[in-house]
Amino acid sequence: MPSENSSPMAPGGSMAELFRRFEAQTAAGDAERLAAFYAPAFLMAGPAGAQVVKAGDLAAAIPKRRQLFDAAGVKQGTTFNFWALAGRRDEWITMAQILQQDLQKIGLNLSIQRSDVSTWLAKFFPAGKRYPNTIIANYFSMPPNPTYALKQGQFGSCECNWKNTTFESLALKAPGVVDLPERQKVYNTMQQIFSSYAPVMVIAHQTNIVAHQRSVQNAWEDAQGNVHLEEARNSG
Repeated sequence: MPSENSSPMAPGGSMAELFRRFEAQTAAGDAERLAAFYAPAFLMAGPAGAQVVKAGDLAAAIPKRRQLFDAAGVKQGTTFNFWALAGRRDEWITMAQILQQDLQKIGLNLSIQRSDVSTWLAKFFPAGKRYPNTIIANYFSMPPNPTYALKQGQFGSCECNWKNTTFESLALKAPGVVDLPERQKVYNTMQQIFSSYAPVMVIAHQTNIVAHQRSVQNAWEDAQGNVHLEEARNSG
């Protein structure tokens, strides 16, 4: 967990406080403070694969945001779409609102759209559809079984429309490899391929917060955010 000094929202703080601090630091052009707060929440893709953004690199990039978008061919006034679900995952909307405010400062727009599950899925499934300027609000979780975790990067599973022939063949091969060291080699190769291409750009991180009384023991949360109460008991 981040310390109080490095976290964008101190323990016990409110989302309003997060927005206030973000707004004040952005308006003041305090790139160093912004980088210290927010750099660990971003990933970058490069020749070495996906990795956490360094605070120093983010600090250098913040004053050049407009120039970086220009270099990428994004014209002034461009509108991006944040495609989210209605009635759930409100924390995604908070992320989108932060991004929306920041983009407006450099002449770009973000339209936050929420829809029912069927409409949301129809945007990018079946695989192969095109949806430019769209940020899909989804989560990439890691189930305990690596075979199924890595399969999320396969064509048809990931809305990124990424398709790598070698990765696809290894994903089919992995479940049938009985020898554990040999299966691990397959996993390692798949991870290296996925990391080098970085088909998914992670713009924010979240955690599923589960509250329970201190008297409840042995409750736990798996990598997919599911709460397990099989062995839970109330000690109070």
